[in-house]
Amino acid sequence: MTGAELKKGTTLCTNLVGRARLRLRCDGPHKHTFRGGRDRRGVYKTRFLQTYRPKLCGLIALRIVDTIEEMVRSGQGPTGWARSHEKTVRVSAWSTTPSATRPVGVAILNEESARGRAPTLEDRQLSLYLHVDDTVILADGTTAGRADRVMHGVADGLQEAGFGVDDRSEDRQLEKVVGYELQRRPAKIRLPGVKSVLLEDALLYLVRAALADTRADMGRATLAGPSLYPACCVQIFGHLS
Repeated sequence: MTGAELKKGTTLCTNLVGRARLRLRCDGPHKHTFRGGRDRRGVYKTRFLQTYRPKLCGLIALRIVDTIEEMVRSGQGPTGWARSHEKTVRVSAWSTTPSATRPVGVAILNEESARGRAPTLEDRQLSLYLHVDDTVILADGTTAGRADRVMHGVADGLQEAGFGVDDRSEDRQLEKVVGYELQRRPAKIRLPGVKSVLLEDALLYLVRAALADTRADMGRATLAGPSLYPACCVQIFGHLS
């Protein structure tokens, strides 16, 4: 249906308007010539499918546009004028600060951001950012290996709770996190060069076009352009997924 080289199921969890239209099955106009399994390094050969095919991106983009149009029409949504009858979701409170009985504090950036706060990384104050199924531990680098130790502690705790943590990356192994490249000194999280070029090309295409199908082209440009809001800038990283 979307032109993938391998027949492999994909699950989308979403509340987008028109999401029922994303319930698709292969209609058979093309051949699946690629086989699964693992390569010599033990990496799944289907890993390349983690990048959605262009046709699937286009279908998701149209549903995003439908959702935005519905929010504008109805006044609902995060910044809409219509008052919702649903209860407001409370922000969790798992963040901690160092004390006499707690040698190290960990601020959950997802919580702090929802409260409009920006914690400062210090020797005894770390931060944690949760992005879907990825977790990043951030420290100021004063104590060597501290981010790695906290990262392993979080991973061990998740496993004890019944979650599977198959991938742990220590500071020295990391080259990127949640789609961003790492610059060590001065500490910075930056948009990868390839993604920057793709985003620029997508925007220039729309600007140069005499006519643009806003329901398709604008949506595709939105998907082509990654999020431009990195969580924070740090020096030492620990990562698990």
